[in-house]
Amino acid sequence: MSVSVRIVPGCFQIALFVAIGVCGLSTTTTVRAQTDSTLTRVRLSGVEQGQAEFALYYSPGYGERAEKVSRLLSDADEFLRDSLGVRAEIALAVLAEPEWQAVWPGPYGIPYLSLGRPWVVVVPAEPANSVVFPGISQAVGHAGASTMIDNIGFHEVGHAYISEYLYPQSWTDAPPVRWLDEFFAQYLAYAFLSTVSPERAAVWDDYTRLSLEAMDPPLKSLEEFDREYYGYLLTEEGSANYAWYQSVFAKRAAEVYRVRGIGFLRDVKEQLNWSRFADWTTKEVLSQLNEIVPGFAGWAPEADE
Repeated sequence: MSVSVRIVPGCFQIALFVAIGVCGLSTTTTVRAQTDSTLTRVRLSGVEQGQAEFALYYSPGYGERAEKVSRLLSDADEFLRDSLGVRAEIALAVLAEPEWQAVWPGPYGIPYLSLGRPWVVVVPAEPANSVVFPGISQAVGHAGASTMIDNIGFHEVGHAYISEYLYPQSWTDAPPVRWLDEFFAQYLAYAFLSTVSPERAAVWDDYTRLSLEAMDPPLKSLEEFDREYYGYLLTEEGSANYAWYQSVFAKRAAEVYRVRGIGFLRDVKEQLNWSRFADWTTKEVLSQLNEIVPGFAGWAPEADE
């Protein structure tokens, strides 16, 4: 199947909008100040509060949608908590556009995670109105697009859990090799989806495959990802390139998970040289990962070019 459209994924596509900086680490002081108070902003936006295993907030009239998303998130939370032996205290906000704009005045409908504790996962109450829905639907259809936008929320939960599991001191303790944190978030999202919801995992796999088939970006090495993480990849021109990288991470995460399962992350925690955490390089990390799962050394052949 040939795809000629420009594929636009969800939260992993922060690069679609200049300096959004809400998926992972912020690129501007302004955005960080806004996202640091996400929970307060949610509470003041006029939302209603629901009953769930975690704090649940939703726009008036979207209780049913909020309950559906909260069940999915609860399943992910339980799976990751049991798998990793840690817990990320999470709140969920399911917002229509007016409340979304009150919390963060950015493009509507891109799921994101607050920059630190308390972890707040923000998802759209109306996925079909998301700015990224048209691009995703051209790849996987309307039903698939709605599923994929919700799936992106699991990527965000993955960021919270990997932070608690591997570098719990603060959200800014994410590794200096930025691609590694994105890879870990993709890994946990796929672990949950493939184990608990194979139908959703199938949409994830289809989207990953179609994204890689459709794109031939100018930047492909992991060093270029890190170098341009706060540069070209955060421009509208670089958005498709960012999408390609996230699909590369998703594909490799699926390959490794099918072989090693959640045990891969346990080995990462035990075997990576954490004493050099602040000085890691891509070459060093790939070498260490290759000791855990052979194949990483050749996974990024352009890394040293």
